[in-house]
Amino acid sequence: ADTGRGPDGKRRQQRKAGFPTKKAAAEALTELLNALSKGEYAYDQRQTVGEFLMGWIDGKVGDGALRPTTERSQLQHLRDHLIPQLGHLRLGELRVGHVQAMLRTVKAGPSTVQRVRATPRSALSDAVDAQLITINPAAKVKLPAPSRPKVRPWEPDELGQFLDHAAGDRLGVLYEVMTATGLRRGEACGLRWSDV
Repeated sequence: ADTGRGPDGKRRQQRKAGFPTKKAAAEALTELLNALSKGEYAYDQRQTVGEFLMGWIDGKVGDGALRPTTERSQLQHLRDHLIPQLGHLRLGELRVGHVQAMLRTVKAGPSTVQRVRATPRSALSDAVDAQLITINPAAKVKLPAPSRPKVRPWEPDELGQFLDHAAGDRLGVLYEVMTATGLRRGEACGLRWSDV
């Protein structure tokens, strides 16, 4: 089926083979023509997931769009999980099940799994915007919400013991101010003499 012109202006054709029946081939053609008529057709430029992800991260780093800590963590996610397990797949063939299976191999807590998923979710969102794929498989993965640890504030005698112990520390006065005012750590560290 003729799919018009690609991003480079050249004519391109979509070729698929190996349909079990003539009816299955006709259904695939109808689906492709419907996608074209709705403007929902995507062409992955025959990229693998690995090629796309490396180009994506290089672009983000080159644009200065990532903070250094985000860059480090996303590169680690690519190196440790995404490229080894998904990199060989063609971008247009990546499915929710592939991403789900990769996330099951992440040996860490739920919060870390959420962060690992955030990397392909962001990258594949950009792939959808560039019309390389039609849906973002990473966005469709259902993960359990990470449970937050229950916070147990110190009892007055425990707080007193801490302050007695910290009195000799160079930050002892800061701890006293925080407990007396209820300031958070960042707020207390940002105090100026004029605030006091």
